[in-house]
Amino acid sequence: MSDEKTTFASRKDLQQPTRLSSLVSDSLLFGVVELGFQVHARLIVTGVQLCAFLTSQVLELYCKFGLIDDARRLFDGMSERNVFSWTSIMGLYCGLDLYAKCRTVDVARRKFNLIKEKDLISWNSMLAGYAMGGCHEEAILLLNEMKALGFVPDIITWNGLITGFTKTGDGNKGLHFFFRMCQTGIMPNVTSISSALAGCALVKDLKLGKQIHGYVARNKIELSTGVGSALISMYSDCGRLDLA
Repeated sequence: MSDEKTTFASRKDLQQPTRLSSLVSDSLLFGVVELGFQVHARLIVTGVQLCAFLTSQVLELYCKFGLIDDARRLFDGMSERNVFSWTSIMGLYCGLDLYAKCRTVDVARRKFNLIKEKDLISWNSMLAGYAMGGCHEEAILLLNEMKALGFVPDIITWNGLITGFTKTGDGNKGLHFFFRMCQTGIMPNVTSISSALAGCALVKDLKLGKQIHGYVARNKIELSTGVGSALISMYSDCGRLDLA
């Protein structure tokens, strides 16, 4: 990349969207995150406002390099969020989640620890990763740490734990988290119900499985959502397929 690409001649130059877009594009193409930082910093200093397109480009840059704090601050300050900005920020968090779920939890935890301003999305991603990766003790410790810092678990938090523990063979603990969620007043959704039924199947708890089936019937939950197959599996594993 030429030296000209890293030189900012004037405020007028910075006010040319095509020029700025080219600089950020080069930063993405050549993997030079410092160039993107320079563009953003100079715009802040000179008081030039980023349009939605340029903001999305800078956001994409930060997300590509895993700069979670910078990306989140930029995203939170955006007056207009388009499909590109949402795709970038969700991809960033999904990347953390993916590292954890692919059993590279040590890499995910290092990335998680680098986040200075953690939000509920980042906590949920790390929790789900631990649970899905079979790191049950770590998941419980992280849940307690999250709560101690004032974060209140939402349905995504609980579903990550219920599903993760159940899928890795601990039906009892998965059901434990299902009950804890219900005790907080959060209504289970199809993910919660399907995972709880899988937990019932694992521990052969026909009585609880029938109670959950009753909840599904009373609330007219569509069986085509995956709950139907979870019910069949539960009754089959409990030796009562005739009740399905």
